[in-house]
Amino acid sequence: MKPETEHMEAVSTGAPDRIGLRETVGRLAETSGGDLSAPTTSPVLAQRVVQQQCGSYASALDAFLDAMPSARGPRRVAAIFHAVRRMRYASRGSRSPLTVLERREGSCTGKHLLLRDLLRRAGEAADVEIVEGDFARGLPVVDTMSEPLRRWVRDGGIRDYHNCIMLYTPTGILRLDATWHDALEPLGFPVNARWAGKGETTIALKPDGFRIRVEDVIREKERLVGALSEKERADRRAFLTLLTDWIDENT
Repeated sequence: MKPETEHMEAVSTGAPDRIGLRETVGRLAETSGGDLSAPTTSPVLAQRVVQQQCGSYASALDAFLDAMPSARGPRRVAAIFHAVRRMRYASRGSRSPLTVLERREGSCTGKHLLLRDLLRRAGEAADVEIVEGDFARGLPVVDTMSEPLRRWVRDGGIRDYHNCIMLYTPTGILRLDATWHDALEPLGFPVNARWAGKGETTIALKPDGFRIRVEDVIREKERLVGALSEKERADRRAFLTLLTDWIDENT
């Protein structure tokens, strides 16, 4: 086995969308050797990444955590989860967790990168998982949706790669989904508002394909989406725009 230091890469100086707790040092480890019961990096390596965190993002994470009510254990984890979950869902192009933190809104990728980084900053072991499935099919049909949006939600057909959190606890892995904010609950969305730090949450997309964990989530998602057909990419863009516009108008 190679020493952990051999997996370290230079700190990224790329665009803001690449900023993240471990995005700043690139891919530290693609997987955990297929072992889904363990985090993608060891606690020692993760701590080194925390120490190398981009200054402005690290300061923003710390300020966010410092402003939260004092709690420990599952209550602390739940408080962090709900603080991110309550941020509005919106898909406007950026996947940067720093942008989510600044705007208090984001897509599933940005929100879960932020949640992962906050949990790690608070001393928890967490990864982002990418799951394949039909993003439209699992949503509720709502009368106020436009006909094209309602048709996609009713019939499905939006191939996508959703993100959720894998939280490693002494009793096992918990999958957490912070995609939907509270205002969507009366409209039938599974917002997970009553999660109290134990058990799993409802995932916004029902996986029907692979599940993977990588360190550079943004790069991997760009690769996966880029591999879709031209029609699948166009439908996905149109669907996410319609969904975001509808959420803006109704919540």
